Amino acid sequence: MIIELYGLPATGKTTAAKKMATEEGWVIVGIKSRAELLYYNLLFKIKHPVKFLGLFCYLLRLNPFWRWRLFYLKFMNTFLVHNAKYMKARKYEKAIIDQGHWQNIISVPERKLSENELLRYARYFMRPDKLVVFNADREMRAERMKSRGYGARERFGEEYVKNWEEVTEYNDELLRRSLDNLGVKYSNYIDTHARK
Repeated sequence: MIIELYGLPATGKTTAAKKMATEEGWVIVGIKSRAELLYYNLLFKIKHPVKFLGLFCYLLRLNPFWRWRLFYLKFMNTFLVHNAKYMKARKYEKAIIDQGHWQNIISVPERKLSENELLRYARYFMRPDKLVVFNADREMRAERMKSRGYGARERFGEEYVKNWEEVTEYNDELLRRSLDNLGVKYSNYIDTHARK
């Protein structure tokens, strides 16, 4: 069984994955070396050539080339790593993917998506046995990022982060509204540590 965790930064995905792995016997899928990254991407390309090409084309389409450092980061982390995680997850009876293809809805685009774009893009995502959707309000996420000492993509500057947060929140909400039309089994994660 493969479970993928999805959500905005600091919604509790990694904490929940670690808890599941220690208390329930699940394995968090990680890519440990460049050799693994290349091997599992070759397998992904052979077994899922249309998805491989579609995901790469969307990465190109949704990102400006003039931001080379950012594009390279996304190519490595949202394309190669996510593809590899799905192929490696098949080795395990109970696998957790802490951020995979579905995370791309908020990690890849540099602009707000239309509903049609989201539906077309999501056709190329692998379907886990269950997608677990995490949620926490903006204030809670800000507190968590402050306590861990860093925020998502802050190395790209304050103005970039502000725009990126607006885009990710919009695309996150669009995904949540569209889940019933995307052909994926999902459940919402209820954070028992959130304030009442």
